[in-house]
Amino acid sequence: MKLEHLIQNLEKLYSTYSAGEPALAEQIAEVERRLNIELPAQVKMFYQHFNGLAVEDPPFKILRLSSSALSYLVYCTFPRSIISTKFASTHLN
Repeated sequence: MKLEHLIQNLEKLYSTYSAGEPALAEQIAEVERRLNIELPAQVKMFYQHFNGLAVEDPPFKILRLSSSALSYLVYCTFPRSIISTKFASTHLN
């Protein structure tokens, strides 16, 4: 899916969602410096368009870059479960 179509698809599929303002290049660079990694191109592209995204039903959240933990980037959470998707900063995932 192309990012320019993401909002259109969200509006078609979900009644309630919120998308964050684009992350600044400095914010992305700071996360990469802090974690000593280079984020995948697709992840950077997402954050350059939306710094976070939340959908109520089914509940999931792509966290803002400022929500990142110190040693890993938590990318997505599912509030009604214990599942979260993380990118380890010590090796390729």
